[in-house]
Amino acid sequence: MRNKFHITIKFFILLSISCNSIFCQNKNIKIATLDRKNAYDKKILFLSPKFDKKYYNKNTEEDSAFLNNGKFEFSMSKQADNFPRPYKFILELQRKQIYRYTESFYFDNKSKNIIFDSENGKIIDDNENTELKKQIFSYEKYMKNTIMQKKQLDSVKYASYKNNSFEKIKDSLKGKYEILKLKEQDLLYNYSKLNPNSIILFWEIVDRIEKDGYDKKYELIFNNLSKEIKQSFPGKILYNQFTILQENIEGNLFKFKINNTNITVSKKFTLIDFWFSHCKACLEEMPKYKSIYKKYKNNDFEIIGISTDRTNYIDDWKKVINEKDLPWLNLLDENSVEAQKYNINKFPTTFLLDKEGRIIKKDISPEELEKFLDENMKL
Repeated sequence: MRNKFHITIKFFILLSISCNSIFCQNKNIKIATLDRKNAYDKKILFLSPKFDKKYYNKNTEEDSAFLNNGKFEFSMSKQADNFPRPYKFILELQRKQIYRYTESFYFDNKSKNIIFDSENGKIIDDNENTELKKQIFSYEKYMKNTIMQKKQLDSVKYASYKNNSFEKIKDSLKGKYEILKLKEQDLLYNYSKLNPNSIILFWEIVDRIEKDGYDKKYELIFNNLSKEIKQSFPGKILYNQFTILQENIEGNLFKFKINNTNITVSKKFTLIDFWFSHCKACLEEMPKYKSIYKKYKNNDFEIIGISTDRTNYIDDWKKVINEKDLPWLNLLDENSVEAQKYNINKFPTTFLLDKEGRIIKKDISPEELEKFLDENMKL
């Protein structure tokens, strides 16, 4: 029988004597304290914002709690507004070894009880407000066919990983995902005109630009949303993101700073490779890049690696550079401070630049890179 855990999230208001209003100050009171030394002895649940923290209260932090009498209990700071925001739970089953992610869920400033299935991460029940439930149902019904198509493509992709056939089908699969993406964008645009007050659609746009980066179609969809949503705190953040993300699109000059210094290039072609030390896909591509680098390094081609490792993994970053014998310049964007500004949050992410630093192509694969260089460089 599957285990089901009951989660209670409570909000506490700290009354401040210096305030003129008893509601002017909210305090995050932690009920459970995480003792990482004993993490493996008890099940631990982490509460985390689904998206970048800039969309949330400035004091929003990842919280954690131990299982206690079948419940995990959290307390959180109240948001300055009552705009529903998506969160997720991460269940640690074994100390730093096995984690299970739940489906995302929404809550505002009200107390909330949630029940989820610990085996598959599905949310079984929560006391969501009725209006938001209607919006979720409406959105999923409208997008039903494309949601099913994406699940089918995902199943094919994951199956190919297991039977080691991904390399054979990846180009075909990529094309199918692109066709589906265009179909989804058309549906989302039409849905935005029919449902300008959809908070669910707003967060869907956030989800897509965090995964895909800037796309004019997502900005047009956002523009169809209501004034109330666009002028909300998360709405203003997303509006600013559209401006920032346009900077690093194909055809524009690549803008990125390390230690407040702009990255500059001088070679005919330069590959910028964003990675981190525990990124399996990143490490698997490095031998391919080494081969390409060896072939073209004396022919006006350069690679610059930028790691986004956290502070406690800097030694691992240095170890990878030494063990893999990476011969190009390797820089560190510690804790992904700069990368987060440009929604660089999937890895590896690559940019191919020309001599002036303009972006020729984003997310170019090693195979595509070698083909491009073969066609545009003389050996």
